Amino acid sequence: YLEEVEFALQGLGSFTKEEDLYTLMEIRDEMVAGKYMRPPPEAALGAKGASKGRRAQKKGKGKTSEGAPREYVSPSGFKVLVGRNNKQNDELTRSAAGTDMWLHARGVPGSHVVLKLPSGGKASEADTAFAANLAALFSKAKNGGRVEVLCVPASNVKRPKGASPGRVALLREDVVVGQPSMAPIESQ
Repeated sequence: YLEEVEFALQGLGSFTKEEDLYTLMEIRDEMVAGKYMRPPPEAALGAKGASKGRRAQKKGKGKTSEGAPREYVSPSGFKVLVGRNNKQNDELTRSAAGTDMWLHARGVPGSHVVLKLPSGGKASEADTAFAANLAALFSKAKNGGRVEVLCVPASNVKRPKGASPGRVALLREDVVVGQPSMAPIESQ
């Protein structure tokens, strides 16, 4: 678990947008909730009620842009979502339809990637390669030339009870190759 959080924090130098600050705040909140670190001074001095109110307010509003996963569009026009942290990875996996494709770099910490497909729809090789490239780019193996990426229907992804955030079990897995250098850098 800590290795996954360490990976998420390694990208600090590339965080330039306001939404990245919210991502870091979510990681911090996750670390505090898991008792891996103490709350920061501003949270410990009485902002506890305020933070609970902020969370309740976010839940009431639905997904906000700063807390939303990265979004891309595949070559065939399908939406591709990429989690920014363990909490978003869990939400992405939970909300994925059974017909969607779920991808993750094999054997290394990284983002969960969901290729949204219409019911009865199939992903083309180009769509799968596009999503695999994103899974490779947003993983600890992003500096490798070719990265093995697990690719399964979302219906074959289960989150074991009591597992740490971001952990899943796969009922069946296929492996495709992702190339981080081929992935688009900016989300759409």
